[in-house]
Amino acid sequence: MGLDELLLGESEDLEYKVSEPENRDKYLKTVVAFANGRGGKLIFGVEDETLKVVGVPQDEIFSTMDALTNAIQDSCEPKIIPRNSIMTVEDKLIIVLEILPGMQTPYYIKHLGLRKGVYLRVAGTTRPAENYQVQEMILRGANRSFDQQPTSTPIDASEADAFCERLYAYAKKLREMNEHLQAAPLPKLTRNQLLSWKLLHEQGGQLFPSNGYLLLDGKHSDAFDDPYIQCGVFKGTTRSVFLTMRDFHGPLYEQIENAYTFVLQYITLIPEIHGIVRQDVYELPTRSIREMIVNAVCHRSYLNPGQIQVALYDDRLEVSSPGELASDMTIEKMRRGISVTRNKAVAEAFKYMGIIEKWGSGIPRMIEDVEAYGLRPLKLEDLDGFFRIEMYRRQNVKPGIAIKTIQKTNQKPEIDQKTDPKTETNQKTIQKTDQILRVLREKPETTQRECAELLKWSISITKYYFNILQKKGILRRVGTNRSGYWEILTKAANDDASEFADNQNRIGL
Repeated sequence: MGLDELLLGESEDLEYKVSEPENRDKYLKTVVAFANGRGGKLIFGVEDETLKVVGVPQDEIFSTMDALTNAIQDSCEPKIIPRNSIMTVEDKLIIVLEILPGMQTPYYIKHLGLRKGVYLRVAGTTRPAENYQVQEMILRGANRSFDQQPTSTPIDASEADAFCERLYAYAKKLREMNEHLQAAPLPKLTRNQLLSWKLLHEQGGQLFPSNGYLLLDGKHSDAFDDPYIQCGVFKGTTRSVFLTMRDFHGPLYEQIENAYTFVLQYITLIPEIHGIVRQDVYELPTRSIREMIVNAVCHRSYLNPGQIQVALYDDRLEVSSPGELASDMTIEKMRRGISVTRNKAVAEAFKYMGIIEKWGSGIPRMIEDVEAYGLRPLKLEDLDGFFRIEMYRRQNVKPGIAIKTIQKTNQKPEIDQKTDPKTETNQKTIQKTDQILRVLREKPETTQRECAELLKWSISITKYYFNILQKKGILRRVGTNRSGYWEILTKAANDDASEFADNQNRIGL
């Protein structure tokens, strides 16, 4: 760092002091904050507000530097040894103490103790660490992750085997729906694999699930709050007026699917012509929508009491996850595909299931997708206790044939349950059935009841439109009601879409 950079003003890694204060805690707080984070420099002999260089008297320079170094080494735990240097600025001497990022977090002021003496650097200020942040630093200092820590209640081997079967079944389903996953073999998941990932721990002949096991199983623990995804659609570009909201609980992989389907319901489909074939594509790259949500679930802090938030505005899709970036991670590193996994056990399970493919590849893929779609660059932000990704929507997009009512009227896409479906127009019938088809294209195994919940319809109205689709030969049930799925017969669905397009043209949509 050059001399000019040293005098740019206080920032996340720079702080100024005119002289050594009588109360040493005033600078020791910043020292431990730098050590707990990405490091930084303390500069003595410069006013913090005016950046006026007052200097340290030449006959005191070495005694002051020794006093500062000794105070830091004696007052901080674990021991912090600063790098000291003396610089000449405007014919005055200043002291520069460089604090390196620590490997034995958390660092704290001894006399304040571990509970009150831990500090962090946030947006150029030094703040006391929250309890969950201290817990995370303890784990980081021991090179452990929270999701790998065992819980105190044992489970039966049969329960662990059933858990393996559920994850295997989900992995198998993803492979059936995604051809690019089918090339890789899918071995059966076993208890031994869970033990190696530290999703399970064995002690005294008993099996203890880890925090990650409970998260993947959709169960709660005293170690964390109910971690769920909050989804919302907002009118305009702020959160002042919301149109609809949903919370998704349960196993992490189901939360991802539900949040992903929610977003697809409220973004626009755009018609494209390929030769003589008309194809509707979403206004945003669907792979990246899913990746944004997966990234949040995989890398969020589960010690932080906040929730993942998926917010859709008129101009952007925004996904925020609790927990700031790790001290050795930066946004620039993320853009280059460098990854630090916060939840190692969950990430291993996601990789097995095919939810993630390569470590660190998510952000670069999103950047590529956004560029290919001709959208504004992806925005990544490390906020105060949250990490956020924003993907910008195209403005003035001409809607495709499957655009939802909410995008036309800015009202909730709910159906009046008192309305008799038989009195609706043919155009409205096709609108409703098209909404069902959009859900089933993304998740063919969705039941009629689940579809009703997603669309916020009554079950009777949902069954009515399912019946219409089956009678027209557009939809066919394959397998049983419990374990089957819905098959969309493409030609019939295209014929129906063409009829809807003709209706739109007649009424001037």
